[in-house]
Parts: sequence; structure tokens; C-alpha cells
Amino acid sequence: MYSLLRQKAFNHETALVNFASGLSDLKTVDTSGTRISDLIQTEFQNLGYDRVIKDRIGNVIGCMYGRNFNPTLLFISHIGAVSTDQKEYCNALAAQIYAGRLLKESFQLNGNLIVVATTALECG
Repeated sequence: MYSLLRQKAFNHETALVNFASGLSDLKTVDTSGTRISDLIQTEFQNLGYDRVIKDRIGNVIGCMYGRNFNPTLLFISHIGAVSTDQKEYCNALAAQIYAGRLLKESFQLNGNLIVVATTALECG
């Protein structure tokens, strides 16, 4: 299983690095979050998520549905502006988004995977 996942991850390495780079570059200049949310929404769609939702304040949710409704694994990351020395935090969101694609390519999910990129993590 590990070898399969590692090989499939290797196939996405360039795209993942490019996405994380673009995400961190936008986070330092786009304080409104609009372009960041659009980029995330597009990436979810390009990676084949079953459902992608973007609300009016810029939160973006990507859902991959499994055979059953339970269990559900939830990843949550904040997409606010970051300073230059905090760019490594962008990598977590990119990795979470690409994890969904990797799982979908590797085997059929039993439960669901939901990845949330939120603009208001501080609010609860």
C-alpha cells in the first residue's frame, strides 16, 4: 500500500509544488482572499472532488464521497494572508487538497473526505 501511494504521490509532485507556490504567493498579496478562494476552488475541481462549494465570504469546501456516509474525515485550514516567513503554512492546505486526489486514485473510500479552506478560522 505504501509503495502504491508513494508512486502516485510522486506523479503529482510538480503540480502540488506549483499549487502550494501559487497559494503562498497569493496569500501575501491578496488580503481580500478572493483570488485565493478562486484558486482553491479551481484546484478542487481539477483534482476531481465530487462536490466543491464556495460561499459568499470565500470559504471553499471540497468533498469526496465514499461508499458509506460514515466515517467522515475532516481537514480544516485557514486561508488568510500570511507574512513571508509563514509561507510554510500554505503547504498544509495544499497537501490536504492533494491527499484527496491521491486517495481517490488509490482505492475506493469507505467514508467521506471533506477538506475545508476557511477564511474565518479565528471565529470558531
